[in-house]
Amino acid sequence: MAAIDCLRGLMLAIVLANHIDFMAVNGGSIRNWTLIGLGFSDAADVFVFLSGFVFGLAYGKRIQREGGWSSMKHGLFRTLQIYIGFSACVVCVGLLRVGSGMTLWTAQYSEWLSNTYLGDQPPNTGILCLYVVLLPWLLLLFVTLSERLWWVMLGISLAVYVMAQIASTDGWRLPPGWNFQPPAWQFLMVFAAIQGRNFSANGSTGWPRSRVLFAASVLVLLLGLVVKKSEWLPFEWLGNSPTLQSQEWTGKSNWAPLRGLHHLSLVYATVYLIPLSREIWSSRPLEPLRACGRHSLTIYCVGVVLAQVASNVFRWMGYAPSTVWLIAFDAIAFQCLIALLLDHRGRRKLGPSAA
Repeated sequence: MAAIDCLRGLMLAIVLANHIDFMAVNGGSIRNWTLIGLGFSDAADVFVFLSGFVFGLAYGKRIQREGGWSSMKHGLFRTLQIYIGFSACVVCVGLLRVGSGMTLWTAQYSEWLSNTYLGDQPPNTGILCLYVVLLPWLLLLFVTLSERLWWVMLGISLAVYVMAQIASTDGWRLPPGWNFQPPAWQFLMVFAAIQGRNFSANGSTGWPRSRVLFAASVLVLLLGLVVKKSEWLPFEWLGNSPTLQSQEWTGKSNWAPLRGLHHLSLVYATVYLIPLSREIWSSRPLEPLRACGRHSLTIYCVGVVLAQVASNVFRWMGYAPSTVWLIAFDAIAFQCLIALLLDHRGRRKLGPSAA
């Protein structure tokens, strides 16, 4: 689907820019102008949501067509592919760190052993580990519960999410190295997967086009913007609010409630303004983004390696803002080039009929 591929490609570009800026210790201030600096949620939330949506879109049809067992095998094979992608990122990042003198072989070897069971995850690979854990969970729910029992599926997922939030307030945390709590983030993926399955069945997200809901979504987005940019506006007290800055309400690791509300508001406002059926998603200038979305796993892994390459370059060239922006732009362009080459290779394999 052109809209989903395009949005996934756009989020991959934003995530890569954020990661490169993070490697430069926010030296280019790129993150101040992307979703992470403009509200409570960021591109990671949208990317996970779109992944869940695609899962529901694909496996809703597959389960009906091939049955639960065949779908389960296919999904577990995809999980293995993601794990292999994570392992490849781990090896490449480790080699780059050793080559630049950031770590020693002995320490890196110990990290590699820890990475085999998803511990001590290298920077920017947490989302891959999240998928490795959550994809079997989604498969279990979708295979064991019929389409009519979507509300049971959502209820189970919501109960796990609520328990994770309560545990977070009591000081519960995942082992060191984990940036995404699977018990919390699974609700976002399950909710998105249900929307994707509904879309595959009737061609609609099922969300009402309501001006009231749109206005409420805009208000939530404005609240996030004011909190993040409070120093620019006469609302500095909002930016210093303990509630709006607390991990329990806006934290990323536990996908806190206000963060989730901000993300869903962003999704609703976007779909309201530019429905998924609009032709703009299929326009030629957006083809590089769609290509990135079609090869999201490969492109994300490439982005992880590029971010580490950028870190090595910064150690050599410095952290000047112009350098950070230039490297981020070049990395995104390289990412798009790889995706277009993968598309071209796929068309050649399929032959003339693929055109």
